[in-house]
Amino acid sequence: MIADLALARRLERDEGRNTAEATLAYGREAPEVPVATLEVGGGWAAFAGVGSFLTQAKGLGMDGPVESAELDRLEDFFQSRGAAAQVSVCPLVDPSLLDLSRRGYRVLEFDNVLVAEPSRAVEPSPASPGVEVWRAGPDELDLWAETSARGFFPDEAALARARPAFRAFAGMPAVASFLARVDGRVAGAGAYGVRDGLAGFFATSVLPEFRGRGAHRELIRARLDSARAAGCDLCSVGAMPGSDSQRNFERWGFRIAYTKTILIREWS
Repeated sequence: MIADLALARRLERDEGRNTAEATLAYGREAPEVPVATLEVGGGWAAFAGVGSFLTQAKGLGMDGPVESAELDRLEDFFQSRGAAAQVSVCPLVDPSLLDLSRRGYRVLEFDNVLVAEPSRAVEPSPASPGVEVWRAGPDELDLWAETSARGFFPDEAALARARPAFRAFAGMPAVASFLARVDGRVAGAGAYGVRDGLAGFFATSVLPEFRGRGAHRELIRARLDSARAAGCDLCSVGAMPGSDSQRNFERWGFRIAYTKTILIREWS
């Protein structure tokens, strides 16, 4: 699927809103954290603590020019809270957003946005033997959060900070959460959120000792089936370029719509 401006706007608006809503949900889960959101430049900025993966801005510049005063508001939002300004930039943004390059931002990383139509998804192979995937029930959301977070944050200190965020994600009303077992042991987790027929996949995670056994592949299968049954016309996911995650999604027919540049400005 070739990304045009209409598709990019749909995906980026969803990302911006998701960032804001997830941050507010995290604040309800961890009231000791002073979270904040800001609608700015056609997108959203979020703060969930210095160094949090939620502290960033997404979806800016998709609906037209972003005025210098809006960029000032964006930077003040982060700087006043002691956080670096981190901005996710779609390559189809209005050129005015490129003014960030003249404000002292540097490239932090890249993020591939992949999409697939669930009705046309390909099945790369039969179901993986010994792997079971099911939709997490209300009494399993803590298990989901622990499993998903552990796959991303093996360090105990980082895990302690991440747990409340993942619990918040699992409890959001538009989110469907899934767990995977390998040979009867909980091995991985994943989720998707739905807005206007778009299923945004996120938090796909497999515990280190179970990687290479097919759990990641089966978590994709289960969510595609669920999104199709829910009437979604499009699925999306973000992945680090060249990652195993990207390759697994591509095996299911996901294709890169575009690559975003993540910019960061740190304050001296």
